[in-house]
This record gives sequence, structure tokens and C-alpha cells, in this order.
Amino acid sequence: MEISDPNIVNSIRPLGYDSPRKNSILGNNFGSLYILSPLVTWGFYLGIVPFRFRHCSEIKGKIELHHCKLQKILCFVIHVLIFQKCLSNVLEFEYNKIKGNTHPGAYLRILSDWSDLAYKSVVIITFWIGQKHFRALLNFVSENGQRGIFEGNLKIKYLGYLIPFLTLMANLIRILIFEYELNYDKLPARYIAEGYRKLFFWCPNSIPQVTQFSIWDYLIGLFAFLQNCYLHFFNFFCDVAILTVSLSLWLSVKKFQKLIEIEDKHIFGTAGLDPRKVVISEYKCLTQFTRHLNNAFSRITLFFLFSSVFVYSNDLASTLLERPVSQKVSNAMFTINFIATLVIFGDVASRGSTCVEDWLQRKASEEGGSGLKMEEFIVMLQNAKSSKIAISAGILVVNWSTICSVTLYILSPLLTCGFYLGIVPFRFRHLKIGEINGKIELHHCKLQKILCFAINVIILQQCFSDAMEFEYNKIKENTHPGAYLRILSDWSDLAYKVVVISTFWIGQKKFRTLLNFVSENGQSGIFQGNLKIKYLGYLVPFLTLIGNLTRMILSESEQSLAKIPARYIAEGYGKLFYWSPNSIPQVTNSSNFDYLIGLLAFSQMVFQQFFNFFCDVVILTVSLSLWLP
Repeated sequence: MEISDPNIVNSIRPLGYDSPRKNSILGNNFGSLYILSPLVTWGFYLGIVPFRFRHCSEIKGKIELHHCKLQKILCFVIHVLIFQKCLSNVLEFEYNKIKGNTHPGAYLRILSDWSDLAYKSVVIITFWIGQKHFRALLNFVSENGQRGIFEGNLKIKYLGYLIPFLTLMANLIRILIFEYELNYDKLPARYIAEGYRKLFFWCPNSIPQVTQFSIWDYLIGLFAFLQNCYLHFFNFFCDVAILTVSLSLWLSVKKFQKLIEIEDKHIFGTAGLDPRKVVISEYKCLTQFTRHLNNAFSRITLFFLFSSVFVYSNDLASTLLERPVSQKVSNAMFTINFIATLVIFGDVASRGSTCVEDWLQRKASEEGGSGLKMEEFIVMLQNAKSSKIAISAGILVVNWSTICSVTLYILSPLLTCGFYLGIVPFRFRHLKIGEINGKIELHHCKLQKILCFAINVIILQQCFSDAMEFEYNKIKENTHPGAYLRILSDWSDLAYKVVVISTFWIGQKKFRTLLNFVSENGQSGIFQGNLKIKYLGYLVPFLTLIGNLTRMILSESEQSLAKIPARYIAEGYGKLFYWSPNSIPQVTNSSNFDYLIGLLAFSQMVFQQFFNFFCDVVILTVSLSLWLP
């Protein structure tokens, strides 16, 4: 359907606009909660959630929390079993064996278990104590379900049923694969031992042997099996619930964005509606809906992120190592869900702020503000600016109004310092032409560009050699976790340097655009400089240079000066030619070529240190340039 089609107004109905489809559609969905509602219903019948969403039979269009006493008792028992399972995971760790040389993975295991226990506890407490927030959310959706931002889509509604179905199937497949990997003959004994250890905290030597099993033992084993299954269901339910919440908000934001596009086409006039009032009313509804969602799920979301940091740090390596297939499948599904959730949350914040700011800018440019009151303008602008937007490349809302805040009083001296050190292939310079007063350009020098290119290649080669010198063939299942951190550190540092260098060479047109804009708007009040601040712009690169020199002098003073040539010759052959230590010439056999290799290695080390400090300080100066105006 084209955006210019007047019939599209029927698919995005503002408050007060009745449609023939209103009674037939809205009575069967839950506004923007049609993604979340099936998952809650699925959790209700599995005994994970003590309530579900249901249309009230007495009041048409009213949505309420439905309870069942028998189900609440079952849910309470299941929650106790889940909490006890997580608590046993925490307590079974042998804390008394922690020594100074304890494997670092042990500390990650402790943090992972405790954060997971806190996460599960918060979810359970929210389901029981925080039901008033869910009621407030349902009441709001009931009262505003006819608004355009809550209009459902049949395909999206089916997605609400598909997500819990796939979650249930994924859990069943994971459990079947896990049991298939083990011996079926030992299934009863294994879960009986698991039950005594988890439920009663027995030590392994006190657990009955296979020939001594009684009915009570089999009952304990059954409880342990159900406890294990429900913990897996609960883990997936909690994480997928966050995903569905983000999808619910994302769909409403998408509808609001579409509503603004319709308003820009002036289609609402055909329906006798005031476009300005429609957009403002829908935006207020969207902000209130966001507030109710946050009230209901903010604590769960907080501990979801907090727990994920430690859990993925401890378990993510199992998706790459030779671990059981069930564990790889489980970790892969959790990781995909986690990444998808973060991406959707970021996109929600980006879309919501961007579309409102663009709409306000267009309204402000119209004659008379198109009837938009100053109070409405300020409130909407403040709401858009105060959105909790994650700072991330491609997700952070960065528009031209923000870029206008960039000044050259701090950024220019730093780039000039990098230019003369051979790190940056350009610098900012005032154009020396009388006719063009105040013009700023990118200044190049062919000789300096050749030098800069050589230095950049040397820096990349140094980072690449750091990444390649690791002995990947020695990675085993019991490899120290620090080895994986070393690998991630080396490759991420290489990627960082590649992006910085490619930006300096390929992205110069964006720097020119920045300079042209500042040249044309340099008289604006936000660009008025302060002499002390300007001196700070020169002080930052000076301190960076002195800091590097001091660091290198202290580093060399700790070593034997007599061994400096041999050390850098060995470094040069190892880094530049990837020679093994046994093939590197000894100091007594060094030739002029060997000393040249050592000098090159020393220069490589020096410029890499300068480049490391330069890259990080550039981010600091850019942030200061934005902060000052």
C-alpha cells in the first residue's frame, strides 16, 4: 500500500476516529501487547507465571490479569524449586578451596552463579509483588487500544504465537539432545544423585547406590528431573520475555513513525482530523505506554543485563570448544536472543528520538509553527532529548544539530600534532587567501603523506603480528580463560586500528564537510571560544607526547641498557618476519642489517605507543568539543 493512499488512515486510527474494523479487530488483540500476551499465556499454563492476560467478560474491551488458585499453588511450588536449584548451584561451589593461584574461571563461575540467582529472584518477585504494574499496563492498553500506535498486524500477531512455540521446541530439543549424549541406562541413578545433591545438599558419598533405590529415591529423581526441565524453561522464558517486550515497544514506535509520515503527506485532512493534534496525542500515548512497560519490566531488564555480562563471560567459550552439542545449542540460542534484544532496544530509542526531532524541526520551519504551541514544542523536544539512548555506533542519535557543536579549538591542535608525528595524513589550516576570510581547509603534504602511509603500515603490521604470534594450535578445553581474553584483545585492537587508519584516509570528505560547515557558521554563539579552553587544546597533545616519552624512558630504564640492541633485534625478527626465537641471530653475530631491523622494531614500538594514545585522546577531545557548546 502506498503511503499516499488515503485509505491508510483507516489502518492507523488516532483516538476518536471510528472505523468499521474497530469492533472486529480490537476485540481480539491486546493492542501492542499481542506479541507479549501469548508468551505470558504459555508461561501461565506451564506454571511459570502466576497470571495471564484475559479479556474481561463483564466490561467489553477491558483486559485484566486472570488468576487461578490451583495454578498459583503450582506456580509457587515451581518457583521454589527454581530458586532452590539456583541456590544449590551457588552453594555447591567449594569456596574453602580458593587460593591465591586459583584458576580465574572459578571467580567467573562464582559471579555467574550469584548474578543468575539474583536475576531469577528478581523475576519471581516481580511476578508476585509487582502485579500492580502489570494491571496498570493492561488498564492503559484497555483504555487506549483503539489508538493507531496499537494497531495490530496479522503476520506480527502470528509472530506472538510463534515465539513461545519455538522457545518450547528449543527447550525440548535441548533436553532430548542432552539426554541422548548420556547413557540412558544410568538416567534414574543420575537424577537420583542430582536430587539428593541439589535438594538436600548431600555429598556424593552419602547418596544411595543403584542397588539400594526405593520409591522415595525415584520420587527424588523425578523431582530433580522436573526441576532441571523447569529451570531450562524459566531461563528461556525470562530472556524471551525481554525480547517480546522490546518488540512490543518497537512495533508501537514503528506505527508512530508511520503516523508522522502520513501527517507529512497531509492525508489526515481528508478524514477531517487535525494532523498536529493527532501526532501530539499519539506521542503522549506512546510515552505513557513506554513508562508503563518500564514500570513492569525495568527491574527484570536491569538484572537481565547485569547477569548476562557474567554468564556470557563464563559460558560463551563453550560454543567454540569441544563441549556437548546440547550446551553449544543452548548457549547459541541464548546469545542470539541477547544480541537481538540489544539491537531492538537500540533501534527503538533511535527511531523514537529521531522521528520526533525531525518532525519538530519541520514544524518549526513552517510559518507560524503550523499551530504548534511553544509549550508543546518544548515538552516534546525535552522528552526526545531525555530518552535513554545507548551510546553505540549506528544506534546513537547523531544529527546535524549535534555535529554543529563541534569546535576546532581542541580538535585542531591534536590533529596538527598527529600530522607532524606522521600519524594523521592531514591537518586543519586556515586558508591563506584574502578573498576567503575564515575559510578552513584540510592541508596535505605529499612527503608527509608518504611518511604517514609507511607509519600506518608499520602500526598495522605490529598489531597483526601481535594477533598472529599466539599459539592457537595449543588451545584445549582446559585452556586458561585469560588466553581467550588475550585473543579477543589482540583482534579487537587490530580492528580498532584498521578503522581509525581507514577513516583518516578514506573518510576525509566528511572532515571537509565538517570544516566547511564550521567555516560558514563560525560566528554562531555556540562556537565562541575561550582563551583558556584554546590553550587546553594545545595542552592535551603536549601532555600526551610527554606521557609517551616518560613511559618509554621508564620502561627502558627497568631493562639492562646493554641488552637493548639484542632485545630489539629479536623483536624485529619476531614481529616483522615472524621468525621463531631459535632462528634469531645472537648479539655477537649481529650485522648492520640486524641493527637496522632492531632500529625499525624500536621505531615501530614508539609509533605504536604514540598511535595508541592519539586514538584514545581523539575521542576525549571530540567529546569535549561537543560538551563545551
